[in-house]
Amino acid sequence: MLSERINVFECKNSAFVHQEGQYTYGDVAAVVNSFRKRFAFDGLKMAVVCDSDLIMILCFICLDGVADRVFLVPEDLQPDTKEALIQQLDCDIIIDRLWLENNSLRFEVNKLKETKLKRAVHETQWVLATSGTTGVPRLVEHSLKSLTRTTKQSSESGQPLTLIWGLTYQVSRFAGIQVFLQSVLTGGCLIVPAPDTRFEQILRFFFKHGCEAISATPTWWRKAIMSDGLENMPLKQISLGGEVVDQNTLDNLDELFPDAQITHIYASTEAGVGFSVKDKREGFPVDFLEKGAGNVALSISSLGTLLIKPDISPTGYVDGETFTDGGYIDTGDLVKIEGDRVFF
Repeated sequence: MLSERINVFECKNSAFVHQEGQYTYGDVAAVVNSFRKRFAFDGLKMAVVCDSDLIMILCFICLDGVADRVFLVPEDLQPDTKEALIQQLDCDIIIDRLWLENNSLRFEVNKLKETKLKRAVHETQWVLATSGTTGVPRLVEHSLKSLTRTTKQSSESGQPLTLIWGLTYQVSRFAGIQVFLQSVLTGGCLIVPAPDTRFEQILRFFFKHGCEAISATPTWWRKAIMSDGLENMPLKQISLGGEVVDQNTLDNLDELFPDAQITHIYASTEAGVGFSVKDKREGFPVDFLEKGAGNVALSISSLGTLLIKPDISPTGYVDGETFTDGGYIDTGDLVKIEGDRVFF
């Protein structure tokens, strides 16, 4: 249960910073305790609809280990797509119109059918929507174990990874959950911008609160490089993912932050975090195809697409269709080998 894993940190330490203040780890514990005393969602299947990343995060912590299955509904989905996906999941209830009041989560519940509460489950299944870039989004089930498979507690030198992170992704998406979990499971602090905050304001907000680590798309980083203020941040960890990373962007970031760890992360909703590349070169070493990348095996299909075999895989699509063949997940991304590198 996630709430138990983060209760070990000092209550006075900041867990989340937002536009109106902060939530310490003690405040988070108070929100969870209040929620579980007032509401019983044991064993239910539900969808959570919310445009606030901070509130979505608190919902995640409150529901993990209690609800049976939770669909975190991305705010950017079209209304008809949202409705269709919720129907596919056969939800018992929908939680929406959420707000915070005196360290308590408040919300409205739309009951879709009569249900009986079941005994609290040991492992909540977290349902995430794929990006849908190649068609209608699919629903993928993850456990907390598969979501935290690559969460790092310490750096390669053995130093604790208690950093101040800036959130650039929606928490209802796989990449956003990864950043949130990396922060809270190491006792870090996550800076959470309010919905619809302008890009320049986000950068100023990150700088104001001493942001040390950011995970974002290459597009986000290119925009940040062209904006004022990025070079003044005390960044120690720079992660890029979600898109193909070009050498020019890597070089620009290395020039701005020569002492920072720059990591290109390859991940998808289906595969989870596949692998990371830290040598500041685009593509990845061809050795990964032979020796694997950590605990992940890689291969190339007969069609030239990248295949990934993670050591801990998500359950599969909610509709029952499997996305693995012999344990490998076909990413659909075309790759080519050139010398000692594999390029997208």
